Parts: sequence; C-alpha cells; structure tokens
Amino acid sequence: MKKQAEQTITRAEERIERYEKELTPYKEKLKFDTDKEFRSIQHQHQSHYSKNLDILRSEREKIRDERDSLNNARMALKNAVIEKVVYLTYRERPEMRYISCETTKIIHKLSESNQHTFIPIKTIEKNITHCQSEIQRLHGDLKRIDQYRSRLQRAE
Repeated sequence: MKKQAEQTITRAEERIERYEKELTPYKEKLKFDTDKEFRSIQHQHQSHYSKNLDILRSEREKIRDERDSLNNARMALKNAVIEKVVYLTYRERPEMRYISCETTKIIHKLSESNQHTFIPIKTIEKNITHCQSEIQRLHGDLKRIDQYRSRLQRAE
C-alpha cells in the first residue's frame, strides 16, 4: 500500500514537471511567473476578447447592411432598365413585365442597332421560329449527307 502511494506521488510529480516544462515558453511569452500574474493577464485577454467580439459583430452587421443596400440598388437598377425598355415600348403585352434583365438588355441593344425603333415581339417570335425551322432543315440535310456518305463507303 505504501509502495502504491509512493508510485502515485512520483507519477504526480513527473506530471507536474512535464506541465512546468510545457508552461515555460508561455511564461516567457506572456511574461508571468506566478498564478496571480497569470490570472491578471488572463483577465486582460478576456476583456479584450469580449471587446473584439463586439467590434466584429458590429462590423459584420454593417457589412450585412451595406450588402443589403447594394442588392436593393442592383434590383432597382434592373427594374429601371426593364421599365425603360419594356414598359414604355411593349405596353400591350402585360406578360413582358416578367422578362429578365438580360433579355431586356438584348432587346435594348437591338433597338439601338435599329436607330431606337423598337421591334415588335411578334416579329422576333417569327424570326425565332423561322431560324428554328431552318436549323431543323439543315439537320435533315446533314443526316441525308451522312447517309449518302455511308452508302458510298459500303458500295466501295
């Protein structure tokens, strides 16, 4: 029993020495020697930590507010572009208010290239359907050419 108690004491002393060795660099870095000095430095750091947290929270809140105001300004700008191009020129088409900003910019570029004469949506739709049918016709021609080519290769 006495032996076990002595072993427990030696292990505890070894642990204390190991912890003291681990603490030495921190003592030198933070410049403390006693427990009281450590507690005062710890208290300083904790007060600085809470102040810094408050500062960071307020900065995050400011950034969030600025981001929100920038997003609102971006949306207002998009809506202004849409209103300028679509609402003023295509009043007879109420579904145009749901158009995207990118499409509005394309329509605006088209109108600028036509000396600010706006192209009716029906004309654009006709051009799109014509282009789609032309593309389908060309795909059919390509298929026929591929068939002829494969027939010629088989015939050789």
